[in-house]
Amino acid sequence: MKVVICGAGAIGCSLAYFLTHAADAGQDVEVVVIDEIGPAAASSGKAGGFLAADWCQGEDVDDLCRLSFRLHVELAAKLDGANRYGFRAVDAISCVVKAHPSTKKPKPNLTKASAVVPNWIPQDNVLKASPMGSTNANEVTMAQLYPKDFTNVMLEEALATGKCSFVRGRVDSIEDKTVVLGDGQQVAADAIVLAMGPWTPTMLSFLFDFPNISPPQLHKIHSVIVQDDATPAWDPRVVFGVVANSEDELEIVPRANGTAYVCGAHVPQPLPSNAAGVLPDPSSIAEILHGLGKFSGRAHSPDTVQASNACYLPQTKDYTPVVGALRDGVFVSTGHSCWGLLNSTGSALAMTELLLHGKATSVDLEPFAPERFE
Repeated sequence: MKVVICGAGAIGCSLAYFLTHAADAGQDVEVVVIDEIGPAAASSGKAGGFLAADWCQGEDVDDLCRLSFRLHVELAAKLDGANRYGFRAVDAISCVVKAHPSTKKPKPNLTKASAVVPNWIPQDNVLKASPMGSTNANEVTMAQLYPKDFTNVMLEEALATGKCSFVRGRVDSIEDKTVVLGDGQQVAADAIVLAMGPWTPTMLSFLFDFPNISPPQLHKIHSVIVQDDATPAWDPRVVFGVVANSEDELEIVPRANGTAYVCGAHVPQPLPSNAAGVLPDPSSIAEILHGLGKFSGRAHSPDTVQASNACYLPQTKDYTPVVGALRDGVFVSTGHSCWGLLNSTGSALAMTELLLHGKATSVDLEPFAPERFE
């Protein structure tokens, strides 16, 4: 069976991995991954990499999240994820800090929060802090990884089997079961999977006259990776923070390599034609650094920024993934929103089962069926 995967993000590269490592795939499985820019060129290379097993309770994706987290733990053990892509267990907190530093002593009730506030946030800056997620010391339910490294490892492991190849090119059209690239090259397949992140809805409408499934408005999400003399000592605790009396919200993810990922400004902007056109706005990067200072209690200069990035989340108008068969021989896997890195593994396993056996057995894909939009 020859499978062509359009898109080399975490969803597409994880699918390549699971297809080439399926115990019953045999030597007859051939996988071709196609991407115009390269692996992890969009949000899969610019996200924070926070993973949580049980943060979507009561939602359609709950079972998928739990399956995906378990697979991430298993993959990290098998592939030396700690060294190859920074996989480690973490805690998480919600934290509200003052808009302006104060010399006043913290209120008595804040003393209870001191145990959860990371070592790099001055206690006097904190108005409220509380742990998030499961706190069972005997069960790991939250973790992190370096998204770009993880995505690359998935593709590298697939390529190493000899059953997978990578083609750089722009998908122009799909004719029956053949992908036609911008340079005229044609790649025939038994099955085609569209996993092109936020560009998938446009391709569905353009290629298959599928209803528009994009959300009403798209936002360009900005982030930085910072490092200075202090960041290597930051606690491995992910902070979902808010600056009081403002709209400033930050996701702060200290990493094992001594850096910290900080995500902030969401700016409504149209989606460019490809990932190479997604560039950060300097004003948004400055805003993130200013907001980070509200938490750390000190200034963060542009000199501490190792990378400034921007990306768009792959979303649908009902904010639920689309995973399943689109028509005979054509499949889709997209719309995972902020849980794309997490759910890359479970979606890949389920899609592998669907492609090889005609039905996903690890998780119910019915809530994610494309037919709900028709």
